[in-house]
Amino acid sequence: IEFENILSDHDCAPHHMESIAEHIQMCILNVYVRHSHKDYGKDMTRIAMFHDLGKSITKTMVDKNGVEKATYRGHAGVSANYMLNYFFNKNGGIISPKEMDLVEVVYQHMNAHQGITQKNINKNKLNDNVLKMLEDFRIIDSISRVKGDETVGV
Repeated sequence: IEFENILSDHDCAPHHMESIAEHIQMCILNVYVRHSHKDYGKDMTRIAMFHDLGKSITKTMVDKNGVEKATYRGHAGVSANYMLNYFFNKNGGIISPKEMDLVEVVYQHMNAHQGITQKNINKNKLNDNVLKMLEDFRIIDSISRVKGDETVGV
């Protein structure tokens, strides 16, 4: 039931013309195009898989100047919680520092689109590994979408 909206359209043109599931699939494909080396590509794939799953339960329709558009406030936090629970269950309650970095990237991925500030870096103790993954994933997330009639990035 939590993922009932995963196949629905984003309903937030012009940012996304594809469904949530299609966007996630496009991100995964673009990870392999840009980061095929094994370990880093695996980490980035996990980020791509989880980053927007929270949209499935946070989708809210709002009226913007007479047009219904979707908003997904809080989806990054929900997505990060899904990933955290995945690692917790997979590892019998133990989450490695590397896995926590991946969770942090999912949690911060929307902030990366606006630019990660020094205040955010200090407050959340974002390390260089997280910052590198955030920048790499920001690009993947940005190019993995359909705008109008054309697909960007795949």
